[in-house]
Amino acid sequence: MTALLTDNLPLLAGAPNGIKKLRELILELAVRGKLLAQNSDDEPACQLLKRIAKEKAQLVAEGEIRKQKPLPQIAEEEQPFELPPGWAWARLADIAFSQAGFAFKSNGFNQAGLGLPLIRIRDVGQPFSGTYYEGDYRPEFLVRRGDYLISMDGEFRVAACYS
Repeated sequence: MTALLTDNLPLLAGAPNGIKKLRELILELAVRGKLLAQNSDDEPACQLLKRIAKEKAQLVAEGEIRKQKPLPQIAEEEQPFELPPGWAWARLADIAFSQAGFAFKSNGFNQAGLGLPLIRIRDVGQPFSGTYYEGDYRPEFLVRRGDYLISMDGEFRVAACYS
């Protein structure tokens, strides 16, 4: 499949909406596990999901995150295609901790560098706005390395925290 794709790349890219369609095709192939050969030595997803559940339970026990409501199993009619061997369907909340933002008191905002850098919803994925916050907050709202931020304020943006 990938040879067919790469051999015809100039033709595909030059077609009307070719780049957009090519991106969609690559994403579709990747999601279905058909972009690269599968490695049978990889850890099965079910084992990884068990490990994630154990780590989340530990974080709940330590008071780092709140206990989430159990989610229903993914029904067969929710599965749009068959997965490669070793893969598993999971809900986002099974593998990640999600939370809504925090309404910081605006009288704590400043440009003087006092307190912590503040990421506002419109700042996600943008250069740092220079806004800081000095005031009370809950520790679970600190952004750490490896976190992903998703904002929706008319636009949908995602950014990964690397530092």
